[in-house]
Amino acid sequence: MTDVNQEQPRFAFSVNAESFVPKEDEAQIVATACFKSKCLLSTALILVKDKYSEWQTFRALLDSGNSINETKVHCGLIRDEDLNKNLEKFWKLEEIQEPIVKNKERLICEEHYANTHFRTKEGKYVVSMPLKKEPSCLGNSKDIALKRLGSLWNRLARDKNYLNLYREFLRDYERLGHMKEVTNETDPDITYYATHHGIYRPEKSTTKLRVVFNCSSLTDNGISLNDIQYNGGVIQEDLYAQMLRFRTYTYAFTADIKMMYRTILINPKQRNLQRIVWCESEHESPKIYELSTVTYGTVSAPYLAQRTLTQLSMDEEANFPIAASVLRNNLYMDDVLCGAATLEEAIVLRQQLKGILKSAGMELHKLCANHEKLSPDPEQNYNFATLTETKTDVLSTIAKIFDPVGLMAPVISKAKIFLQRLWRSKLEWNDLLPAEEYREWQQFLVSLENINNIEIPRRILVAFPEVIEIHGFADASERCYGAAVYCKSKNLKSETLVRLITSKSRVAPIKSLTIPRLELCAAVLLAKLVKRVVAALQLETAEVYLWSDSMIVLAWLRKEPMDLKTFVQNRVAKIQELYPNQLWRHVPSDQNPADLVSRGVDPEKLLQQNLWFNGPTFLSGDDYPNRTINCREKLDEYNSELKNCVNEQIENFQSVLNIHVNDFLNDLLNLSNNYITILRVLSFIFRFVENLKGINKVAGPLTTKEFVKAETYLIKKVQKQEFSSDINHLKSKGSVLRNIRKPDEKLANYLAAEGIEWKFIPARSPNFGGLWEAAIKSCKYHLKRVVNGINLTYEELLTVTVQIEGILNSRPLCPLSNNDDDFQVLTPAHFLINRSLNSLEEPNLTKCKESNLKKWQKITKIVQLMWKFWSRNYLNQLQQRGKWMFEKNNVKIGDLVLIIEENLPTYKWALGRIVELYYGEDKKVRVVKIKTQYSTCKRAISKICVLPMEDP
Repeated sequence: MTDVNQEQPRFAFSVNAESFVPKEDEAQIVATACFKSKCLLSTALILVKDKYSEWQTFRALLDSGNSINETKVHCGLIRDEDLNKNLEKFWKLEEIQEPIVKNKERLICEEHYANTHFRTKEGKYVVSMPLKKEPSCLGNSKDIALKRLGSLWNRLARDKNYLNLYREFLRDYERLGHMKEVTNETDPDITYYATHHGIYRPEKSTTKLRVVFNCSSLTDNGISLNDIQYNGGVIQEDLYAQMLRFRTYTYAFTADIKMMYRTILINPKQRNLQRIVWCESEHESPKIYELSTVTYGTVSAPYLAQRTLTQLSMDEEANFPIAASVLRNNLYMDDVLCGAATLEEAIVLRQQLKGILKSAGMELHKLCANHEKLSPDPEQNYNFATLTETKTDVLSTIAKIFDPVGLMAPVISKAKIFLQRLWRSKLEWNDLLPAEEYREWQQFLVSLENINNIEIPRRILVAFPEVIEIHGFADASERCYGAAVYCKSKNLKSETLVRLITSKSRVAPIKSLTIPRLELCAAVLLAKLVKRVVAALQLETAEVYLWSDSMIVLAWLRKEPMDLKTFVQNRVAKIQELYPNQLWRHVPSDQNPADLVSRGVDPEKLLQQNLWFNGPTFLSGDDYPNRTINCREKLDEYNSELKNCVNEQIENFQSVLNIHVNDFLNDLLNLSNNYITILRVLSFIFRFVENLKGINKVAGPLTTKEFVKAETYLIKKVQKQEFSSDINHLKSKGSVLRNIRKPDEKLANYLAAEGIEWKFIPARSPNFGGLWEAAIKSCKYHLKRVVNGINLTYEELLTVTVQIEGILNSRPLCPLSNNDDDFQVLTPAHFLINRSLNSLEEPNLTKCKESNLKKWQKITKIVQLMWKFWSRNYLNQLQQRGKWMFEKNNVKIGDLVLIIEENLPTYKWALGRIVELYYGEDKKVRVVKIKTQYSTCKRAISKICVLPMEDP
């Protein structure tokens, strides 16, 4: 084996050489004889060639025992190329993570959990591991566990401090009842013994050593406990969205669920699958223990823990409604990030969180808040690490800067750009930095200490905001591109607040792209980022503004994607799918905060950048820049991405004119209400453009040909603007929609056959309308009462009116039949959808304060008030008393009536039929006997509402 690097690998993993079977797409070992030979070499190197013809190095470690026959063989594979591929993700084109979709495995785990979990008398949850296969397929694992315990004691014996910490951890585990010693001398038929080891972190202030259990340890038949378990995946919302919401609270706090995994019990029937071996001293015989709680080390543990918290929120929602919502939406593993609008609400939330967790035997601790009444914990400071010298250490330091929201994106961009420079220089991972790069890196690290001096306001909204706007900025340079998103909020007191929400950066790819293409990549990144922010903050009704300082990109966004070359076409189509081009505006480069992301900034300089933290100054007012899109100075770059582009100067000029065609068309139509005037103006514009070409210049009055050309252009552009979807359908070789070709006479014949006649009533004469005009008047009167003084968006008002339409169309008109057992009534809805309207019952919100209601609850309250006023008015008219106003006929047997119940809302009054009459001395009906769907009862005539009947 010649020309093989003998250096000890820095990154490697080991496999059992006796049972190692390479996959088809992995390396195929060509020196298999070294695995099977029983030589006494301590180390052997093996060359391996994969399907891509790249040689890899295996190191076979042959540990000789007491005899040759007991030789142990291990194999380690160096995978430096995997690290390189991961690093290349720094400068690949950006992709925003899509929401996780439930898969089949998740649904199986959900069904399993629902059917197997239960609670103890103390309230603790007992769960079962979701298994793919029967545990009987597991082989012998006890012998392997005993051998690993021996290896562990070799490590413990060398370090007494490590031994004491390890021993104390497992003693505490047993003392809390999280593991119990097995005293039976015989093993059950099915068992699994997990190996264990310690994770030592001396920098930790509390638990410096944590024992972790390895349930991926293979049994003698090559199957582990984790191999037969379902994963279940992550069911909590991602950290990014939670951190964005965390910045919207006035009073906020964080906390931790103490030993979350170890407060959830495993079903006793499965505890034999969670066994370990341990002894207090290497001279003692190993004892067997069973772990009785959810164990970190099993693949299903994260799912079981998260799903248990979700179940707890459902079980205890009636007792702790606010905390239940937090457990579902504001948990990241065992960390709580939540808050409220007022201090009182935050205190209630904290108490409810403690109560709901206590009901399940859990504890909330490590509280940290922005108000002393919420948490007594002192503020903690964190420092960054030491100086570095190699490319490996540079990557390690950059990876330690944890900024999921992107508040320090300019600083991280500078570090990423530096790392890419090292990559281009072809440095090996362990090579020392060149002198120039070393000095620059040292300066950056010293500057990085200033990051502790940067204070970023957590809250991004003013108190009780009435107007919320989302502003996104995109920019790119030769080295990096990025996007930054800001929130502008304003309340009734005219208080305005602009805050940075999030940002994202990406180093430019190794394969160079033009600046316009990089600017377009930044625009794609911004569109996806804004979409995610709007979804995370639930601000779908907020007004969105998107800004770029690239005229070329803004011009591309106003083109049809099919007119552009593939690279630009795909990205323009994606942007237009997320946000239409009307939302995009031009921002000067010196007012674009994303410029800081694309170029990178030292932490000490970022301290002075008010532009980064609060956005450009024009956001504080209402007058935003609105420059016309004009890329005349960079026509070559613009035209280079157009298909079949004509390079003549006048054609280029015409393409610039067409960039803003929609705004031009709107301005033209707004010039005058006279159609002929608009055609004359458009004809003169076309004449002017033709005369610029200098060929056959035209003068004098307009000709018929010029009028026809202008009218044809106007018709085509209006059709393209108003019927774009139909035109695109035809362009894609689709058939003409049937409703376009439906003749008018067909509709006329239908109306004649059905006896439908439309009658126009005189203007301003609602009395000619009769019943429907009276209903409209009643509706308008009550609608004005309930909506007066409330600011509704278009979507909110539309929702209210649609629900009110449902109320009006569900009013009773007359019985559907004369059958005494039929309690159905005819409503306007029967004429529309051939059945009555039904809706879900909502909680009564009519007496709730508006400031405490969410958007949907506010809409529901308006609808409920409308129903309350209108139904009372309508039903009271149905029971007007003829004795005092005018004489009416007696009720008759078979009449359909509503039974008045003063202690119930009107929509819950029962329907019934009159089956018997009781007359007074004046021969008038005073009491009736009514048959309802469930029983019969007697009521005075004043306690019923007779539904309208047909005129005799």
